[in-house]
Amino acid sequence: MNQLAINLLTLNSRSRRLCISVLCLSVLCLLTPKLAVAAGECDKNFPDHISEVQCINQLNKKLDDELNQAYQAALAKRPEKDAWDSRKEREQLRKSQRAWLKLREENCTLIGGLEGGNNLWVSQFISQCVQDETIARTKFLRRIANDEFGG
Repeated sequence: MNQLAINLLTLNSRSRRLCISVLCLSVLCLLTPKLAVAAGECDKNFPDHISEVQCINQLNKKLDDELNQAYQAALAKRPEKDAWDSRKEREQLRKSQRAWLKLREENCTLIGGLEGGNNLWVSQFISQCVQDETIARTKFLRRIANDEFGG
């Protein structure tokens, strides 16, 4: 077994999940160059935990801006009406986006509560979750904008 796998097995479950999340995010960042630059902005040492959370929140704002750009591009690619399949219309993408935003908010709040021990850690886990989910959704919307789906 390689050393990384052995090291992961020695961690408690919370630390193991966090390490795996960071590892997955790192791989995702390598596959998404534009987002990778932004994700590295909060990898430095901070004087306190609050500063780190503030950096992550600012990064999330930048990622949210990229998400909105990808959403607008995807929306522009969808027809207003599709005579054969209404699921391909702009309104369906709007519904999907609204539902996803609510899911992200509620799911990341739950994850923050489950993973964090105190309010500062809860905030950090929520912010990290929002970042991960936003990056994934941005990639999905870019696929729509670039007509990368078969149908």
